[in-house]
Amino acid sequence: MRLNKYLLVIVVLMISAVMFRVFNFHYNILLNFSPIAAIALFGAANLKNGKLAFGIPMLVMFVSDCFIGFHNTMFFTYSSFALIGLLGFVALRNKFSAGRLVLISLLSSLIFFLVTNFGVWVMPNTMYSKDFAGLITCYISAIPFFGNTVAGDLFFSTVLFGIFEWIKQTNWLVKAKA
Repeated sequence: MRLNKYLLVIVVLMISAVMFRVFNFHYNILLNFSPIAAIALFGAANLKNGKLAFGIPMLVMFVSDCFIGFHNTMFFTYSSFALIGLLGFVALRNKFSAGRLVLISLLSSLIFFLVTNFGVWVMPNTMYSKDFAGLITCYISAIPFFGNTVAGDLFFSTVLFGIFEWIKQTNWLVKAKA
């Protein structure tokens, strides 16, 4: 197994983002302003090993959920991040550009919104009727949270990819070892 020479940097960036997620949750700073979609995109785009590219973001999500708590729509949440990782793998690996990152981050927000709110609707004992009108009501009810999802995905994608690109461009890691 050939590890990415920047694996430690990648993992530190991901852990830092998760620490923000846990901190943000406990202090209710911004609901749905989260680094997890950005972590899924970042891992898929930068980790050479496919198992690590999908596994590390899922592990990071699970570890942060251990601090935040588990819920009945976790299957849908994790599925959305798996889809986002797949999107990052296809759209960003070896094809990175700032414009592409913005577009893929926006698509990630939409995937998360559609999949997780479908999960809320489909679960038993929710306030939404189990028909098309109930599904639409569920999506409409979630719109106020969508802005923070988009803002978080764009912000954390920019930070993670930006720091990583800066490290690669400046050879900072090599200079730091000298």
